[in-house]
Amino acid sequence: ANAIISRFKLKSVKYHVFHEGTKRMVIEATIHCPKPITLLVAHLALGKETRAKQIEELVSMVNAIRNPVILMGDFNTFNGTQEIKKLLQETHLKDKIALDKQSLPFTEPAWHPTRRLDYILTSPKLRVKKYYVLNFHFSDHLPLMVEFEFKK
Repeated sequence: ANAIISRFKLKSVKYHVFHEGTKRMVIEATIHCPKPITLLVAHLALGKETRAKQIEELVSMVNAIRNPVILMGDFNTFNGTQEIKKLLQETHLKDKIALDKQSLPFTEPAWHPTRRLDYILTSPKLRVKKYYVLNFHFSDHLPLMVEFEFKK
């Protein structure tokens, strides 16, 4: 299951449903910290073709948002990061995993990570100061965390 938990008040929470796949829900919420930012949480399908269609829908969702965006979730990229290349190119979201010098970029399975399925992608209007793969075993995936600030 996906959720957004924030110490900042959630505003204009929306639920989008992908047209295909069993994992279809995208949660969208705007928070003010102190400026408005929109969070999107997605869990993409297990099938490659369905995932590609969901990524096309995510491109449209992200590009319709005027605030800085953070898109995160389990993208199930079993075939590597090339699966999200279109998403990165067409939305200009950034993947800052390289900032984590401490850990391997793998998130699944949590007990012996060998794959990267989980992402936090950020708007170019944000400066990611730190990116972490956290070694907490809450589920079968390791959690991710970013520290960011608004660019001036």
